[in-house]
Amino acid sequence: MATKFGFAGGIPERKVRPIWDAIDSRQFKNALKHVTTLLAKHPSSPYAYALKALVLERMGKPDEAFTVALDAKDLLYLNEPLLMDDLTLSTLQIVFQRLDHLDLATACYEHACSKYPGNLELMTGLFNCYVREYSFVKQQQTAIKMYKLAGEERFLLWAVCSIQLQFLEDILLEACVDVKDCPSPDPRSMLLLIAASQQFDLVSGSTIIRYHVIKYTICTCFKFSKLTAALMIYISILERQAKFGDALEILSGKLGSLLMIEVDKLWMQGRLLARAGDYTAAADIFHKILESCPDDWKGFLHYLGCLLEDDSIWCDEAVNDPVHPPKFVNCKVSHLTEEQFDSQISIASACVQKLQADTVNNLIRCPYLATIEIERRKHLRGKGNDDNVMDGIVQYFCRFGHLGCFTFDVEMFVEVLTADKRTELLEILMKTYDTLSAPPTKALGLSISFFKIKQLLLGDISASCASVETIFSRFELIACLVGLSLCFHILNVNVMNTTSSKYVSDLEVSCVQMFEMYCTNLPLSKNLDPQEGMHGEELLSMTCNILVQLFWRTKNFGYLVEAIMVLEFGLAIRRYVSQYKILLLHLYTYCGALPVAHEWYKTLDVKNILMESILHHILPQMLVSPLWTELNNLLKDYLKFMDDHFRESADLTFLAYRHRNYLKVIEFVEFKDRLQHSGQYIVARVESSILQLKQSADNIEEEEVTSFETGIFYHLSINLSGRFNQFIFSQDVLQGLKCGTHFLELSMEVGSKSLTFNEDLLSRPWWTPTSEKNYLLGPFEGISYYPKEILTKDRETSLKRVIEKKSLIPRMIYLSIQSASASIKEHAELNGSATPDVTSELKLLLERYAQFLGFPLSEAIEAVMGFSNEERSGAELA
Repeated sequence: MATKFGFAGGIPERKVRPIWDAIDSRQFKNALKHVTTLLAKHPSSPYAYALKALVLERMGKPDEAFTVALDAKDLLYLNEPLLMDDLTLSTLQIVFQRLDHLDLATACYEHACSKYPGNLELMTGLFNCYVREYSFVKQQQTAIKMYKLAGEERFLLWAVCSIQLQFLEDILLEACVDVKDCPSPDPRSMLLLIAASQQFDLVSGSTIIRYHVIKYTICTCFKFSKLTAALMIYISILERQAKFGDALEILSGKLGSLLMIEVDKLWMQGRLLARAGDYTAAADIFHKILESCPDDWKGFLHYLGCLLEDDSIWCDEAVNDPVHPPKFVNCKVSHLTEEQFDSQISIASACVQKLQADTVNNLIRCPYLATIEIERRKHLRGKGNDDNVMDGIVQYFCRFGHLGCFTFDVEMFVEVLTADKRTELLEILMKTYDTLSAPPTKALGLSISFFKIKQLLLGDISASCASVETIFSRFELIACLVGLSLCFHILNVNVMNTTSSKYVSDLEVSCVQMFEMYCTNLPLSKNLDPQEGMHGEELLSMTCNILVQLFWRTKNFGYLVEAIMVLEFGLAIRRYVSQYKILLLHLYTYCGALPVAHEWYKTLDVKNILMESILHHILPQMLVSPLWTELNNLLKDYLKFMDDHFRESADLTFLAYRHRNYLKVIEFVEFKDRLQHSGQYIVARVESSILQLKQSADNIEEEEVTSFETGIFYHLSINLSGRFNQFIFSQDVLQGLKCGTHFLELSMEVGSKSLTFNEDLLSRPWWTPTSEKNYLLGPFEGISYYPKEILTKDRETSLKRVIEKKSLIPRMIYLSIQSASASIKEHAELNGSATPDVTSELKLLLERYAQFLGFPLSEAIEAVMGFSNEERSGAELA
């Protein structure tokens, strides 16, 4: 090939180096000048054309770049050996990829490989194209050809990894393979059988190549770290096939020595033994893990599950959402006899007591939580003692109550207690707290934890707060800063003048006490970095939560004002507390001050992947607002990040292949797939198109802006009678949206796909646990302000309906314009108009849209026509 002799497309490297230097330094005009000179000397060089296309694309001229790239592609197909090399093809691939025409780059590589099937460099480039397209079957086929050509085992593992990706993506096997002794016709089982079999035949023409996936591939010339990744892939495949015995045999043999971290190896052995049903051996393995890592809470849960022969924890691992893990540990009522259950519980208790004895001077939480978990399991068995559960929680409070995670740790254990026992536990905790002596920082943490556990135990925040007054009595109520006087004045006036029941006064007093506690403890944080979390910063968040709950109860808007003042004060002290900003954002949104809320969102400085998890705080509100410019910027930044990430993910995936890190290959693909099916991402794509239509429309009346969908439905409805004359949309926008057909296809597909939800719902305020729910918009329900478990399936069903409905809008607009244009051309020939087809499709879409709105089409048209007549009558009277 040309590149072997220092040429690219027949051009010496010294002549193209200035072009690349200019591109790298972003001197695109200078690069274009050089490449124009180069083209004059080499007018038939596809490499020169590819360079020009690259420069034009970087200059922001995609149409010209695409035309030049096509010329380069045509020259490549002339089949001249000097004109076809990997450097030319890779340059064209960069251009086509950036222009969203990766299929053309793949076609170029396929053509080159068909002409030069023995060139490993070109085949590697083709494999890269298939990686970028996530075409796992073709990846497998190409990798096998490369293995046959070069005999390098890395290509064999590329094929195995591609097979596993097919299984993970639920793609049917299309490769030309012959599997011996296949026990199942299920295509997914066939995929795993091929990947995991010790030996199988690959049929290619008349040649049969026999090779070993593990015995030969792994035990060869790989670097040590690559061997470990290959072993993990193989174990994973065997586990998916439920061949736990084979996987254990490998771990116990010489290959198991590749896992240098003993705990990781034990974890794999314990999980495989448990899934194989050998709970006794698995419990011994997890006991070893606990001895070496006594703070491994997950390890203890597995240990206890094995003792009680409870496999629910392994079933949950397969179905749990990694972004929204379950709040509580699921477990089954053990099928063991009473004697067996008591015996196993005794073994677990002895293990925990030994762990506590060995870690008496350490801040290790697991052994103390384990004591409460054992009591919880006994309680679920019907043999529990509430006093033992409460005693465990009290002991845990004494040791770890100053930690911010205390309430979260004990939350699931409180669930087994009755209401009376919760009240009793609160009284015990209050007495225990009074006897504790701790340094100021720990005392502050204990106070915060007690307030949180009090809300959890009593459930309803309206319960008596007399016990809280006792806790805060040690802190004097002083106004330490002049700037606090207004806030205290408002709070004290509310305490004095309230006409509500006693609990409102108690809660108001507790708010003042928490605020004072925050101010009193400000000196503890004076030496901290401005961006570091303060001691006691949760106090203001809790104060805000109570004030909002008081507003919900009393409908006294002054409580919201006080909540905003508290948060604004906190941000004046510490400007980087994101939780304060999020609470403020939602409060201002509820108050109707969306521009202010948007400004606070911008101060969060959300970038990169955080957009996917944080954008939900502001996006739903912006979608129904008239702030089109700000909304456009939000959607543009978010979609740009997502599209860039998908391209970068393909690059990282191929890089992982090159470095033989196959676990990362699977991780990158799974993460990309999760983002690509994100409900928020699909909504953003649809809403971005609708926003373009809004911004390109002319003569939109002010009242129509307030309800865009109603306006669309109105204009589309009257269009059927030939009176569409108000909405004029840019044809360029509609053409860019492929006349709405793309989103029409999306609306048909979204119903059969599973959506993912990647939002950080734990960061949301209690009154709006999801973007679809806001308790403040309804009557007081008497619930705790702690968020409830989110019903993902319900959210998914609702969101799918929204996406399907809005995906119809661009196509309906296009069809209405076509129908209106045809109807007003009275002199047009009947056979020159597609009105019947347009009208029938439009009517079909309108019927679907009306169903989403809950109306038959005829009733919807009547309702909107009535609205139109009232609007016209009002205009005439005016």
